[in-house]
Amino acid sequence: MEPQAESIVGSSSLTVELKSLLGKFAVVDAPILVLGESGVGKELICKEVHRLSGRSGQLVFINCGAIPDQLLESEIFGHVKGAFTGATCDRKGKFQLADGGTLVLDEIGDMPLELQVKLLRVMEEQKVQPVGGNQSIQTDVRLVAATNKDLEGMASAGEFREDLFHRLNVLPVVVPPLRDRPDDIERLVQHFLVKFTESKPVKLTISNKSLAAMIDYEWPGNVRELANFIQRICVLTPGPVIRFMDIPNQFLPAAIAGLYEENGLEEEAEVPAEDQGVAHDGDEDLFDYEQIIGLSEVQPSLPPGGINASNILNSIERNLVIAALDRCGWNVSKSAQILSMPRTTLIQKMNKFGFSQKPSK
Repeated sequence: MEPQAESIVGSSSLTVELKSLLGKFAVVDAPILVLGESGVGKELICKEVHRLSGRSGQLVFINCGAIPDQLLESEIFGHVKGAFTGATCDRKGKFQLADGGTLVLDEIGDMPLELQVKLLRVMEEQKVQPVGGNQSIQTDVRLVAATNKDLEGMASAGEFREDLFHRLNVLPVVVPPLRDRPDDIERLVQHFLVKFTESKPVKLTISNKSLAAMIDYEWPGNVRELANFIQRICVLTPGPVIRFMDIPNQFLPAAIAGLYEENGLEEEAEVPAEDQGVAHDGDEDLFDYEQIIGLSEVQPSLPPGGINASNILNSIERNLVIAALDRCGWNVSKSAQILSMPRTTLIQKMNKFGFSQKPSK
């Protein structure tokens, strides 16, 4: 049985929009240009396009930056026997192998200019001519190109053929960096924990403070960096709870280690799996609890016309949220911890009350 295809993980608004766009683009037989920083998951996007397309042929990848220029043409278009020294037999290129399916030209920005001319001709004619051959072969290939480079800027500077850029850019897909969709990090962490502990007898969970620090980190290497880090800590952590205090500092991204030093998170306690997302960190009291508890024991004297309890409770909740944020210098993760609620819940409450920055007095 073949392993199940990996799907796009995340439910942030940007990820939902991306999934919707792929669903629309995949069923159209036009070139797709996948753009995004290194590590955002462009390969996964290409696989999803092929899966959603319903094409019966193969999904074929070729990295244009990993093959020497003199061999790249043969790899893409194939060659006939005797075309060059060492060509002892006919060989199919990637276009022929992907017939009826999808061909992904990864790192398209590294393709030599002289080869770009031939690619443009193949795209226009849907025919490929092997190196050294004199006959063209009809192909039915869905072309997807991917790059982390600014192709439009390269085209303007003469570093990439402008006509090929426009021919590739029919259906552009821009994959957002992970720092722009922090709401996806928790689900990605859980996904990678499952993936990297499948063969382990002890399944790992992650403490709230560790997760909070990971959400605050910008992950310059994007999803790839996050996946590599989770795999690393799955090896280093005996379990059952991942605490950064158990991981040697040399294995921590510097920015995350800094968050722990700054926020005093290195002394966190283990959190049972059923309490994931709720902080139990023994922070000092934020408010005078005797005063707060006393309010609940007072028998209120209601006015004849009654009150709007919802408005009053909202006001109390709003003041508690502001007090926590003020206490923590408007650090959302720390504020969520001392309020014993998930960071995402606090963000929802901040949106509910209409502020994401410090409100004016």
